[in-house]
Amino acid sequence: MKNAFSLVVICAALGCGAVGCGAEGGGSASSSASAGATGSAKPADKKDAAKDEKKDEKKDAPKQPATKLTKKQLDDGYDAGFGMAMMKEPLDKKLAAVEAKLGAPAKSDADSKTWYGLDGDKCSEMKLNLKDGTSVVGSTDKASCGL
Repeated sequence: MKNAFSLVVICAALGCGAVGCGAEGGGSASSSASAGATGSAKPADKKDAAKDEKKDEKKDAPKQPATKLTKKQLDDGYDAGFGMAMMKEPLDKKLAAVEAKLGAPAKSDADSKTWYGLDGDKCSEMKLNLKDGTSVVGSTDKASCGL
């Protein structure tokens, strides 16, 4: 009986599951040990099931674009900072005018600021160089717009 109980305790600690004690040992020790071992797994299973459910919901939901701007808004933002009215202004004022019109850029680093615009399923990009004010405006991949 002592060896059977030790086996139950060891298996319970290692998570072996249900262990039978044999005819002379009765079933109470193994039932309580196995209940302890399997009882702790149930909450984790419920958490995993809830996570899986949320993942499925996200897959089924329509994908929202990362930008709410359009190509026309990108053009208007560029004109706000680099149009004829701003020609004589310093670069920092021009960049501030663009950002005031378009909002914060989708990407920014030491050399440039980038905004994206979406027209239907066509993604456009406007990248402004922070050192000399030059810009690159054109089409880009859909992933950049979050599609």
